Amino acid sequence: MSRRRLAEAAVAGLGIALILAALAAGQGWWDRHFLPIFAIEPSTLVAAEQAVRGLITVVGAALLLVLRRPIAAILNRATIGGALANPSRG
Repeated sequence: MSRRRLAEAAVAGLGIALILAALAAGQGWWDRHFLPIFAIEPSTLVAAEQAVRGLITVVGAALLLVLRRPIAAILNRATIGGALANPSRG
């Protein structure tokens, strides 16, 4: 498998993982992992949680369907030395 195909598969896998995580994070998960803000009505909190789940799903779908190839092309041109280089040194 070429390096570019491997990068595409990794980005697609990340997109699928985000979609699955958004589907798995139901109301019970949000209740267990985030403390409620009592100054905000519960219906508003539920709407915000659903909006975040929707945003995660959209990002996952964008990675899977639209951004997979451009990101793979960038990753294909990247080098280990370039990634480890210290950008603060001028």
